[in-house]
Amino acid sequence: MTKKSFLVKTVLMSMLTAVTFSFASCSDDDDMMAENVMYHKAGAEMVAKSITGVWYAAYKASGTAVSDNNDGKSIDYAHAFDVYEFHEDGTGSFHRHFISEGDRTPELSWGKEGKGDFTYTSTADGQVKVTLRNGQGLPYDGQWSMNYREKDGNIVATGADNSNITLTPASESMKEVFDEWNDDTRHATRYGAAAAGAASVNKPGIDIIDTYGLLVRFTGALLGKYGEGYICGMMVGDHRELVEIPEFLNCGLINAPLQYRIIGIDSWAFRGHNHIKRLTIAPSVLYIGREAFKNCTGLVDVQLNPVELGDGAFKGCTALESVNISDASTLNKIGKDCFNGCTRLSSFQFPLTVNVIGDRAFKGCSNLMSATFGMHLTTIGKETFSGCSKLLSVYFPSQLETIDDEAFRYCVKLVSIDIPIGIRKIGKKAFADCSKLSSVSPYQFEYHTEMATDAFEHTPMLHKPTVKK
Repeated sequence: MTKKSFLVKTVLMSMLTAVTFSFASCSDDDDMMAENVMYHKAGAEMVAKSITGVWYAAYKASGTAVSDNNDGKSIDYAHAFDVYEFHEDGTGSFHRHFISEGDRTPELSWGKEGKGDFTYTSTADGQVKVTLRNGQGLPYDGQWSMNYREKDGNIVATGADNSNITLTPASESMKEVFDEWNDDTRHATRYGAAAAGAASVNKPGIDIIDTYGLLVRFTGALLGKYGEGYICGMMVGDHRELVEIPEFLNCGLINAPLQYRIIGIDSWAFRGHNHIKRLTIAPSVLYIGREAFKNCTGLVDVQLNPVELGDGAFKGCTALESVNISDASTLNKIGKDCFNGCTRLSSFQFPLTVNVIGDRAFKGCSNLMSATFGMHLTTIGKETFSGCSKLLSVYFPSQLETIDDEAFRYCVKLVSIDIPIGIRKIGKKAFADCSKLSSVSPYQFEYHTEMATDAFEHTPMLHKPTVKK
């Protein structure tokens, strides 16, 4: 094959700091020195465990590479797509995919420049030193560094042009696409499709939509004349404050659907993108994946129409004030930790269709003042509203069956509550430490009710509720 040449603007180098530990001076104390060594080792092992898995970044990088079609032609590319896989034993692999523009026929630059194996070491302060081995002509020599940031769970590096590169963990669905890339370079386009043949449209893959700064995972399924798509990430360096996820996104590529119909957002897709302030999601987007917007600390306003809200979907969004869910939503479950730590969220309108609120879903929402549940709610999970220190009123539907352990613990502004007489379970410390809770109705529950003896511990009630014997 003709030797490939290219220019890549971004070289991964980083001196950022994230996870920190402090140690006492112990020059003459062998025991203390041994203890420090142990802590250092434990911290390094923690970082290595945290980064184990597949990570990716898509960004702009211009240059020229020879086509992989063995035709001797060169292509001008405008994007790079990096995939890293870290193993817990200190080894890993790296692939870089170059994507052309112009007619935007899918192309990759593999061969000597496109891949390599590496070893890495990690330290307790989050630094990750990567040493390339069996490297095939990559544009940096030998070793480079990154940093794992515990606060948002991403890996961050600084490029040669001083731009930040954020590596995001890949969802299971994205890993399937990457595996296909690695297994068969002739089908390794971002669509997972060969350069020719209409049948290739049915292969899954990943597309870059510049106009919106979004990455789309094509599932390989066709919905009529449209391709089924999930938003799986953002372009590195795209710092727009308003993110719009429309129902349709244009593709217009050879052997790919003309449009994608967006039906979901992948796990971790926007995690740690703290530049986002407003989020508008089309009604067609029904599935919000696990930790999809976790630690988007600038996010203030969200509009959506979900059927499914994954665990930790908006966890740690400390600026989030408003969540507007469409009246047409058929949401039936709010996942664990979904809004955990959203300290500015003051109200939440639960869709009528919700029947389960997961563990810790609103834990620590210290500005939440009221909670009105729909008539179909049956289960409130463990610690769901624990620490909601401004919660003044709660209205339970008659079909409610379970208030689990510590569900309303430390809700110090609650004064009175009405619990359905037919409830089946009131868990351990469910309303413990509600320091103003003085009235609970009814005073006596039915025989079948399972109520923990400490359910109302440390409350000012003179007569705590009982169960019929």
